[in-house]
Amino acid sequence: MTFSLIIDGLATYIPFQLLRPLSLAHAASSSKDSVKVPNNEIVTSVSIQAYTTILASVIYAATLHAAYNSYLPIWLVTYFDALPSVAPAHNTQVVSLLPTTLLLGFAAKSFIFTPAVASAPSTDDAKTKAFNPGTATLAETFWYNVWGFDKKTKIVILRTLTLMSVSGGNTFLQTWITINGVEAVGAAGYSAVWLVAAGITGAVRLTLPSMLALDAGFLKDFWQNANP
Repeated sequence: MTFSLIIDGLATYIPFQLLRPLSLAHAASSSKDSVKVPNNEIVTSVSIQAYTTILASVIYAATLHAAYNSYLPIWLVTYFDALPSVAPAHNTQVVSLLPTTLLLGFAAKSFIFTPAVASAPSTDDAKTKAFNPGTATLAETFWYNVWGFDKKTKIVILRTLTLMSVSGGNTFLQTWITINGVEAVGAAGYSAVWLVAAGITGAVRLTLPSMLALDAGFLKDFWQNANP
């Protein structure tokens, strides 16, 4: 499974790596001649990027470990006919899974966290702050309650949903179609692990910005104090 996971990760990561120069967020550099992006010092900080990568990797490893110690072994025995043994699933620890999930954590960081931090305030943010419930129409009030977030939050939500759809759908199809003896229900149960892990990764960014060390204002003050 480890080699398969690494191959899947590389197959996903390499195309994104080739397309990264098209994104301003991934064009950030500490060079004086480079194009400056919002929160450039945060995006180019090696330590901050390492911390967020490790955090996302731990989330993936913990989610997989929780699945191994709950429903997944029974699920594999029931719906994976050609599986020789599930003994390795009972012997895994979060630490032992981290080398495998580091690539996934780096991909999640690059796809969700970096674009959110590097985004600049938009005109929609100003409109959202200026929202007046006393004068707004019913439709405007409804839309504000449903989607009245700032640009950074919207980026995290949309990219998290995209990552959940792509990783969950890709894992389901590859498991069900390419592996003999796997039932559709079994493939769905296995792909749910990666779907949930991606969802938790995005949710943590939304609910715990200080823990993620990705709140732009906090990090900018921290960086300026650390580098006077």
